[in-house]
Amino acid sequence: MKAKRYTTEQKIRILREAEKADESIVDVCREKGISELTFHRWKREFGMMKLDQAKQLKELQKDALEKSCKPRTQAADRRVACGKGPMQ
Repeated sequence: MKAKRYTTEQKIRILREAEKADESIVDVCREKGISELTFHRWKREFGMMKLDQAKQLKELQKDALEKSCKPRTQAADRRVACGKGPMQ
């Protein structure tokens, strides 16, 4: 079974709903169809961020990755190696 992908907005919305709910985290996770591990990972990643702050963080991460990943060589199947390690 393929896992569902949640957007940043959905993750933050679920975290905020869990804060306001009178239910336990286990109940909220069961209702939303996520594991407790996933919930706590999201909480560690986004914490008390507001939606616009999370979007800005994602953009900064993307920009940093693009700047640090410069094509070095290209394999026959058109894969590009980034950094110092071997192409995979």
